[in-house]
Amino acid sequence: PEEIERLDYTDSEDKIHRALQALSIFSEEKRFDFHSFSKERWSLEHIYPQNYENLPDTLESKDIQLINTLLGKKLEDIEKLKERLGKQFTMTRLNCVKKKLAKQTCRLELDEKQFIYMAMKTDKLNSLGNMALLTSSDNSSNSNGMFDKKRNNIVKRISLGSFVPKHTYDVFSKLLSDQMTPDLTTWTEKDMTAHQDWIIKKLIEIKTKYLS
Repeated sequence: PEEIERLDYTDSEDKIHRALQALSIFSEEKRFDFHSFSKERWSLEHIYPQNYENLPDTLESKDIQLINTLLGKKLEDIEKLKERLGKQFTMTRLNCVKKKLAKQTCRLELDEKQFIYMAMKTDKLNSLGNMALLTSSDNSSNSNGMFDKKRNNIVKRISLGSFVPKHTYDVFSKLLSDQMTPDLTTWTEKDMTAHQDWIIKKLIEIKTKYLS
């Protein structure tokens, strides 16, 4: 379990890929479609966007709330942030971002999005709990979507005939754990943690049942 918890997209992409594949291959479903699964090119989908370019221009209150959670107290230590970002970000600019993230909704410039991602706890964004498996084409179709947009797109792709793993569908529907938040419009840090806990438990069950 500890090794699984430490998996990170930046240096353990292949291991995360295999772990998520195992959830599908050793599925409890009686008839798993191995043919469809094996012929596809699979890729890792960050449930909450990995890159700052993928943030929408306008953030709603729930997005701002999660960003502030992932930022922690870093905004309070604004002088150190300025040192990290360099001359292109003045104190006036930093304070402007800080004020925006104190509102219910806000509109961000591209460099402000970049600043937010540089300051956030990216270990959460790259953890196993923020990952799902999609075909490369389905992954690309999610484009710059946040959680709600991605969830609706996945349902649409299924209706068009895409092979979406049950785990991926269930995680975007928040059906895996009662520890997940019930709101289907947003993906929170609590959801990431609950998802990772569920995956670890499931992988232990698979190892016990099939590999012991």
